Amino acid sequence: MNNSKSSMISFGAAIVSMIAVTLMMLSIASAFSVKSDIDYRTVLSDYVKGNNQYFKYQLKGTYDNDYGKFIIFNMTSVKWLDEKELGNSCYWFHLVEIAIPKKIKQQSNVLMLVAGGSQKEIAPTSDNELMKMAASTQSIVASIHQIPNQPLVFNSDPTRQQRIEDEILAYAWAKFMQNTTQTGWIPRLPMVKATMLAMDVVQEYLRTTLSINVMNFHVAGASKRGWTTNLVGVVDKRVRSIMPIVIPVMKTRDILEHSYNSLCTWPEAMGDYVKEGITTKLNSKEFHQLTTVIDPFEYNDILATINKYFIYATGDQFFLCDLSQFSYPYLKGGDQLKHLRYVPNTDHSLDGSDAQVSALAYYFSLANKLPLPVYNFTAVSDRTGVSVGVKVMSPIPPSAVLLWEARAPQRDFRLQTIGKAWKPRPLQLSKDGSVSVHLDNPATGYYAAFVELTFDYLGTQIPLKFTTSVYVLPDILPCKYHNKV
Repeated sequence: MNNSKSSMISFGAAIVSMIAVTLMMLSIASAFSVKSDIDYRTVLSDYVKGNNQYFKYQLKGTYDNDYGKFIIFNMTSVKWLDEKELGNSCYWFHLVEIAIPKKIKQQSNVLMLVAGGSQKEIAPTSDNELMKMAASTQSIVASIHQIPNQPLVFNSDPTRQQRIEDEILAYAWAKFMQNTTQTGWIPRLPMVKATMLAMDVVQEYLRTTLSINVMNFHVAGASKRGWTTNLVGVVDKRVRSIMPIVIPVMKTRDILEHSYNSLCTWPEAMGDYVKEGITTKLNSKEFHQLTTVIDPFEYNDILATINKYFIYATGDQFFLCDLSQFSYPYLKGGDQLKHLRYVPNTDHSLDGSDAQVSALAYYFSLANKLPLPVYNFTAVSDRTGVSVGVKVMSPIPPSAVLLWEARAPQRDFRLQTIGKAWKPRPLQLSKDGSVSVHLDNPATGYYAAFVELTFDYLGTQIPLKFTTSVYVLPDILPCKYHNKV
């Protein structure tokens, strides 16, 4: 009897112990699930809405010149990561500039340029390029520099090297992908927020000092700053238009895979991402979580409400010439809110091109409520090539329609590979505003082409240029991506 009672007591104690252990395990699992239960679709918006406790700015100087007035500030925007990882460099510092021309046609719109630069830069007393833009558009033009802050040394980096540009981004991407609950490692977040805070500085100073009420910002930036430009347009309702330059990264995973499949290697310019192992993980859950935060196409519904002008280079050493096909046809919002331009015979730098003029003409049109040309294009493939059709819906036709063409022995049309090989030939627009051309598969090698439209009807002597996507024939990819490259 005693033995039976003792056994029952032992059994009961064992049950209680098992329940306690189970409850403890469930508690631990619950704690971990809360930490990892991240909605990556809201990481960007949540970050920019966060605390602004480190934000401050100081007027450094106001200077008069032949073009008008140049104003410059020191601004501290955010704390990225912490002192343990970056020392004092975790506090992001920027120069913010405002150019006010002598003659202002309208005051409610500002062109906001997102620029790079070093933390070591000294505040200038003028920026001739910025002042010229303001004078030519008869509007206020502003800029933020040090996007991202650089150089940086990460204390978790065994090499302890000074990193700039893609060295920073690639290292930070890799750190995030090692633990995707640590979204603070994504450098695009502070890059976007710093730009928004610079817009606050511009808006507040002009309102309180000069009684100028800025309602709309038109944001432009190139390369990494162009990627930032896309995302500022996503999270800031003051943005009326974006002009991302040399950064065709929408559908990020797809365009990277396509690049490898075209070249059978990674572009040399992507070396930092190869070194950090990013390119081997395009199919991973971690890379998907990263791109859910930073791929502009993830925000297609939001970007559908603003004007977009994408300016790309046919010879870009980072991005191949036919990447817009993955996203541009699928952008929402209608043809009146999206425009595309490929610039021939130049690379990522856009040196020697009129790309800046195109961006200024686009901004000028919107700021002054001038009607932008509306057009669309289609591409239908058959066994002999592809038929490209362009339709212009604007009442005034383009002053010129050109077909730009290039040939290459491999599927590689980068400037560094084929030089300035793109040649134009005229096309005739029909009375209904349409033009079509059949692009034939080449007998050997590869052939690429796109249609360019030039509009001169703004009365500003600044032409607007728009294009179709670039089409490469034959539509055959020589390689196939796998996770080991």
